[in-house]
Amino acid sequence: MALALSAVAAVATASETAEVEVLLDFRGQHRGTLPEEATVYAADPATREPLISWAVAPASRDRRFVLALPERQEGWLLWARVPGWWGPARYVEADRTAASLVLVPQGVVRFALDGVDRAVDELRPGDVWIAGRIDVGASGLTRGVQGGPCAVDRDRSRREVFIACPFALGARADFRVRLGPFLPLLRSDVTVAVDTDLGLVEPVRGAAVTGHLASVDGSARVFRLRQRRAPLAFPWSAWTDSSGVFRFEGLSPGTYELRLTGSVENWPVRVESLSDSVDLGQLSSSAGNVLAVTFGTPLGIEAERLRPVVSRVKLGTGDKVESRRGRYEPDMQRADGAFAWRGLPSGDYEVDVSDDRGNRWRREVLRSHGQDHHYVELDAVTLEGRIERGGAPLEDVMVWFGGLWGAERVSFRSGEEGRFGGLLPREGHWPVEVTPLPACDPCEGGWDTDGWEGFDGLALDDAGSVEVLADVDGFARVSIDLAAGSVSGRVSWRHAETGAVEPVEGAFVWVMSESPFVGGPDDVLPPRQWRRATDARGRFEIGGLPDGQYVVWADAWLGERNHESPEYRFAVTGGDPVDSLDLRLERRQPFTVVVRSGGAPVAGAQTFVYVPGSDRGVHSNRRTDGAGTAEHSLQEAAEVDVVVRAEGLGMVGWRFDVRDGPSVTIEMASDRGTLRVPKRWQASLVTPGGVSIPVFVLEGINDYGQVLADDDEFVIRDLAPGSWMWCPSPGPCIAADVRPWAETSVSE
Repeated sequence: MALALSAVAAVATASETAEVEVLLDFRGQHRGTLPEEATVYAADPATREPLISWAVAPASRDRRFVLALPERQEGWLLWARVPGWWGPARYVEADRTAASLVLVPQGVVRFALDGVDRAVDELRPGDVWIAGRIDVGASGLTRGVQGGPCAVDRDRSRREVFIACPFALGARADFRVRLGPFLPLLRSDVTVAVDTDLGLVEPVRGAAVTGHLASVDGSARVFRLRQRRAPLAFPWSAWTDSSGVFRFEGLSPGTYELRLTGSVENWPVRVESLSDSVDLGQLSSSAGNVLAVTFGTPLGIEAERLRPVVSRVKLGTGDKVESRRGRYEPDMQRADGAFAWRGLPSGDYEVDVSDDRGNRWRREVLRSHGQDHHYVELDAVTLEGRIERGGAPLEDVMVWFGGLWGAERVSFRSGEEGRFGGLLPREGHWPVEVTPLPACDPCEGGWDTDGWEGFDGLALDDAGSVEVLADVDGFARVSIDLAAGSVSGRVSWRHAETGAVEPVEGAFVWVMSESPFVGGPDDVLPPRQWRRATDARGRFEIGGLPDGQYVVWADAWLGERNHESPEYRFAVTGGDPVDSLDLRLERRQPFTVVVRSGGAPVAGAQTFVYVPGSDRGVHSNRRTDGAGTAEHSLQEAAEVDVVVRAEGLGMVGWRFDVRDGPSVTIEMASDRGTLRVPKRWQASLVTPGGVSIPVFVLEGINDYGQVLADDDEFVIRDLAPGSWMWCPSPGPCIAADVRPWAETSVSE
């Protein structure tokens, strides 16, 4: 071990310390070698006041070491200073035993504060922190808010106060600087160089928000304050002191949301002016609430393997879930086997149960009154299955009941003679998809298949819907026979510089069935989609296609641009193969959607772009950033349909001529209405702007509870006022005038 470790400040006694293993993780290049020295700091997360520091010599490949931190219920703030390197501060909770400090090549952001007469010179180094929301760059750092301390030069002979803040070199970021009681410096889209000078800033004292929360166990609690619908709405954090009091300073006028960390509770806060001092008084909290759930498991499933989460839900007609909000993991598993959630307010929750291999078992709605213990029985049917392709056994594949990314899914591995088996949560119709087998066995990845060695989720066959019914002996027996039809060919592109036509390795090839969509969730659905990646020669082959009509296309990222082939249609008849298809990739065009409301940008809005005449439904799906902008990449087209949905602002849709420019701006109004239509899956909704949206597509992207089922009708909410049309297939379209804050009914 080639680490030299020494404490610079005195530490607490052994009985008052907690050990945390720290990894210094260097990413990128700085002079080609590791640094000879480093300093690791630990600070109070509430005051940012340094507690202790360590001198480290990171000369070994294994840059792990154990720190003896002063024991604190609030946890610690850790960061490292290494010449030529920068890393964000990392908050480490008191019950954590390990932390990773990522370091990347360093740049510097400088600025000066004009305001000795405003008492800016009171600032201490711990009062000034820089936080930036990184968009692109900085190898090893994830997108999101990164921060760290700044150096303050308070030379009394000069009027200005000079501040230097290390940051990630080459990162493009939106910045906020924390200046104690002063308004933060906000600067957007700054690319950090070795020395980036933002010039002279005139700070002003801002408003303050205070409150009080009594803690049952006397521990400090963390509050976060965030301005709503602000382009650079960085969260502010404050800890309660020994008396339970918290304080936020340096706030600008606006509407804020106050959240208690570790709880789903929030309180609205309104700041009217810079001189405001808002006292929220005594806050009542459900921090002492406990929701406990014990699961009864079938034979073969151990409770310790379960991974339950709960979501807060809103119930509608017939106690059906209208919308979900948040996903909360249990705080602990008790000695009696029950999983417990703390700090959840009273209300309705949906428990979503999966196991340690990512199989999702059940969703059930529970009601919490504050102190509750529920028992949930996980039933299962024993499944014995066999999978074939064209009558021949299909061995060594993964068979996904519920689909690879379904809300409910269970995976099985086929073995000799294509046989598979295990436990399935319920009987009934199951959509089934088939993928290659990963190299790991068993695979201990999660719901997203992370860690599954060699797994290719894009190589997927749709097997349609399979009915599972148990025989009198309690076993369910199913047989899956994939069709013998296939399509094969090559993907190529014309090189932008040489002009030569070259094969494309790793391009994604997509095949979609053009068979009509069949109705509700219990109907037998035919296979609809297949995916593959091309080999080193650009070749692909997709099997398992039943007789029918299909559309195929390919896409790939080439030369720092996304490319896509035109759509080709073909037919499979009698299981005969279709071969020698040549899919030529073409460059895609950028397209920007800007969403605003009342002249202000709308962040987090969903923007969906369709190409008229395409059979793929939603072509591109992006959310707007803090500036209300969403960047899309489209195939060459003359027109596009754009649909925008924003929480609290409803949904609108318009058709645009791309030749008028690569950017459109959509203004959202707060008025919206509701449309009630017959329950027809083969139907479309046409917006006042001429965009046609299939009802099943709208329901499929339904994350705000916009589409609700009410007996034999759909209730479609949050529509912009205007003349909409409901178009069943077959049948003529019916016009409907959606009025603000009213419900309009359509009948056939």
